[in-house]
Amino acid sequence: MIKIHQTAIVAPDAQLGDGCEVGPWAIVSSGAELGERCVVAPRAFVGPGARVGNGVKIGIGAAVAVEPQDLKYDGAPALLEVGEGCVIREYATLSVATTQDRPTRIGPRCLVMAYAHVGHDCEVGANCVLSNGVQLAGHATLGDGCNLGGLSAVAQFCVLGDGVFVGGLSKVDRDVPPYSKALGNPARWGGFNRVGAERAGLSPESSARFEGALRELYRRGRPVDEVLAELADDPELAPYAAFRARRRMGLIGISRDQVSGIRD
Repeated sequence: MIKIHQTAIVAPDAQLGDGCEVGPWAIVSSGAELGERCVVAPRAFVGPGARVGNGVKIGIGAAVAVEPQDLKYDGAPALLEVGEGCVIREYATLSVATTQDRPTRIGPRCLVMAYAHVGHDCEVGANCVLSNGVQLAGHATLGDGCNLGGLSAVAQFCVLGDGVFVGGLSKVDRDVPPYSKALGNPARWGGFNRVGAERAGLSPESSARFEGALRELYRRGRPVDEVLAELADDPELAPYAAFRARRRMGLIGISRDQVSGIRD
């Protein structure tokens, strides 16, 4: 059974799965598609390019699948995919892509907290947490299990590997390797994210391998591309293959109080 409040506006051709609820003054636009058991809270907006999975909760005043904030955007139809089980909290804003080539994507079971922004053409992996006020610029990429602290920001085209933790108020303007911590403004490498590894279900042995990989990147003084090529070939370090294939902004640096011979 679908429940639509009498003050809500739902386009006749919008597709709502069984068990959906649309609250007071909410808008679901023409062409939008919502899976089963989705909840659209009061005053939320769901745009025409929305492709929303099952069980997604969209909070009060959130704007999902809005036009990209890009001067090059020509108004062509474009998409935003939201994976099943995601929670989009109050007044968060999620943009569609700038072209029809591929959608902006948010993986399953993500939590996007109040006032966070996911820019056009971003790709966010599964089980990520974007805390209050997090800002993702266009084309940013997050691997699975990333956790971004409040009011942190990720610059355009930056890539964060699986299991990355970003401290609150940090500015990330370089790529961050898997299971790292990124801290500060500008963000600097802050060591191995042991908590993220545990939450991802890595065994102690696997965690030790990832920690050793980061030590190789940041402590041995070898060229980054050479080390990444070796790590990407190791099947036990599979996230490094995806990270190496996507990275474009140079590797995040190390703080002055840490010994480093990094070369990128």
